[in-house]
Amino acid sequence: MGARVTVTDLSEFIDLMRHNVDSNVKVIQQRQGVCHVLELVWGVSLPTLTLPTLTSDCPKPSLILLADCIYYEESLEPLVKTMVSVSSQDTLIICCHEHRTTDNKPRLQKQFFEEVSKHFRVTRIPTILQHPVYSSDDIHIHIFRLHDQPPS
Repeated sequence: MGARVTVTDLSEFIDLMRHNVDSNVKVIQQRQGVCHVLELVWGVSLPTLTLPTLTSDCPKPSLILLADCIYYEESLEPLVKTMVSVSSQDTLIICCHEHRTTDNKPRLQKQFFEEVSKHFRVTRIPTILQHPVYSSDDIHIHIFRLHDQPPS
């Protein structure tokens, strides 16, 4: 059976994402998958966020992919807040980003990982373990898992 996927972004990118999903609908259907497009503003949409691909058996996503999301200081806290809100102990988050050395980017990356580490175990995937054709020394991949919750 195919995956149940929800892709999210800001409102200005929704039409492009819908176009991409529509362009691939035959492949998605052939693999018995489902793909929904949803606007998500980090930290803002959370009280009303309903992911259409989730079920009572799977109330939180099992996998979240973050691609190149570390870019504005104002977005870091809302992004982490959103990650925590939509994650469970079973959620695997894969984060990839380009290591940037210009302007305030090194500080932002450090700040992001400090904030993420408060809530998640962080594992960096070494370049040597990545696909040789698709890896690059300036592209980093990390795995995030929620810290174990103390018994209540």
